[in-house]
Order: sequence, then C-alpha cells, then structure tokens
Amino acid sequence: MRRRNLLLVLLALPFLVLIRTAVLSDHADFAVFYRAASRLREGASLYVNHREGAQLFKYPPWIGPLLLPLAVLDEATSAILWRLLQVALLAWVVWRLLLPLPREGRLAVAWVFFTFLGVWNYNVLTGQTTIAILALGLLPVFSAPAVAAGPRPWAAVLQILGLSTKVFPVLGALPLLVRSPFRLRILGGAALGAALLSVPALLGIPSHSPWELFQEFRASASANGGNLLGAQNGLSALLASLMGLPTLNVSPSAQTGPVLISVILALGAWLWARRRLPGLLEETALALALSQAVTPLSFNYGLGLTFPWFALQVARVFRMGPRQALRSWGGWSVLLAWAWVLLPLPYRALAVFLSLFALGS
Repeated sequence: MRRRNLLLVLLALPFLVLIRTAVLSDHADFAVFYRAASRLREGASLYVNHREGAQLFKYPPWIGPLLLPLAVLDEATSAILWRLLQVALLAWVVWRLLLPLPREGRLAVAWVFFTFLGVWNYNVLTGQTTIAILALGLLPVFSAPAVAAGPRPWAAVLQILGLSTKVFPVLGALPLLVRSPFRLRILGGAALGAALLSVPALLGIPSHSPWELFQEFRASASANGGNLLGAQNGLSALLASLMGLPTLNVSPSAQTGPVLISVILALGAWLWARRRLPGLLEETALALALSQAVTPLSFNYGLGLTFPWFALQVARVFRMGPRQALRSWGGWSVLLAWAWVLLPLPYRALAVFLSLFALGS
C-alpha cells in the first residue's frame, strides 16, 4: 500500500504542476505555431522571414495542416488547448510505459518521470513540440496488437512524419525500419503523406512551385545563423569546441563536420547496443535519446526525448536490487548518467552515451 501511494504521488504531483502551467503560461514560442496556422488558413505562405524576425516557423511544410485547428480559436484559447494536449500526450506515454512493467519497474518509471519535471514544465511553458514528437516516436511500438504481429504500418508512417518535424529525431524511426519487412511500403507511405500534407503550403506560394516552397523552407530553417552550442548539451557542440570551430551565429555549412561526426558515432553506438537490448521499445527509446545527443540545437526542452530510455534503464537497475546495483559498474553508469541529464551541467545530452556502459557490464 505504501509503494502504491508513493507511485500515485510521483505521478499526480507533476501533472498538477503541468496543468497549472498549461493554463497560466503566456510564453511567446507558441505564437510561432499560431501565426503559421493563421497564414495557412488565409492561403498565405508559411514562411515569412522578414515579418517575424527571430521567431520563425522553421518546420517542414507538411506540418502546416496539423496546426490548422489552432487558427479556429483566438490565440489565448488555442495556446491553452495546445499546452493541455502536450500534457495529455505525456500522460499517454507514461501510462504505456508503466503498463507492462512489474511493481518495482513502475515505481522506477514514476520516479524518473518525477525527476524530469523541470524538462516537462519547460516544454509545456514554451508550447514546444517535444512531447508530441515523443508520443509519435513511440506510437508504432505501443500500437502493436501483439509482439509477434509487430507494429502497424500506418503507425510507422505517422511516426516518420512526426519525427521529421525536427529532422534529427528521425533517427528514432531507424529501429522499426531495420526490423520491419514493410520498410519500403512505410517509407513510400511517409513520402506520399508528406507530399499531400504539403499541398496547402504549396498553394500559399504564388508560383505554386514545389522548388520555391523548398527554397522558402530552407531559407527559414537556416535564417539568423545558428547556435552550435545548443545550450551546451549536444555532441556537436562538444566536437565544435574541441575542433576550435565558431559556435555562435554560424552558417549551416559550418555545422556540417561536427554534426556528421556526431551522427556517425550515434549510429555506431546504436548498432552496438541493439544486440544487447531486449526489444523494439528499448531500441526505439535509445534511438530517440541519441537523436537529442547529435542535434546541433540540443536545448533543454529536447531532453524530454531521453526520458523513455532513462526510465527503462533505471527500472532495470531497480530490479537488480540496491546491493547488486551499487556493486555493479552498469548500475552506477545508469545512475550517474541519469544524474548528469538532470543537473545543470554542460553537454547533458551526452549522458545517454555514459548509460551504454551498463549494457556491456
């Protein structure tokens, strides 16, 4: 009974805080999505760099129609509903992670969720898309009717479309594509879905030219330079520092080297680790966590993508028991990595690499 009460407290308190944040927040980041939805509804271009300054819509054109419902209501009401949607999606992710676990594992997941409250609150406060991306990234795993049947192809298509919102999270689709015999069908469906969803944005371009739409998206995505430090969280930032490269207000081409090396290292780490992981959920959780480690803009709110991986790994350590965990280098590597991703330290996204030492112990 005592453990059950603790579980409820660890789950209930964060959601109460997040709901309060969703209702009371007036952070400006959401305005980017609202203005984009309004322009799309009016038949205008999604990408208007000269009118929005630094607050640009930098997402691919196929995301536009998914934002259209925001433009139906006034901005204040839409902002509250958008943030409450993020809270609801987070509740779904946590519930699905808890569902198959024994009692000790559930307590561990709830505890990790509680310690991530700062990350979740920042996501809800700003109205960011990280939680929605996380939910879509795990959708194929959670939608499988049975382990033997495998994920549903439609869920895999939605996964790719959702993860492509910020490009680097697409690494999270790799586990399913490696495993699925329908990978070509899934990729084809995702390409077709992206093309159809891009039609409203295409109609907003005076020439209705796909090439011009791509050029506008590219200009918006690379406008105002970039910050390779990414709040000093990612591997790209560390490599840029070691290589003596500029890290503030740099062009996308200046980021190519560190980003490419980061992606190669992340892919190598995932390929090494996947043979030591028990299933698709763990493989996908690791790929999502690694995607946050390699992006050149690895800001604090994006650390939410590491949550499933650390929740599952800490649950494994909890099942070992305290004595065995403290005697094991694997247990210590997970706990130290978990602390690293939570504390305000440099290169927090690299904690996922430290946690991999547990798989080799």
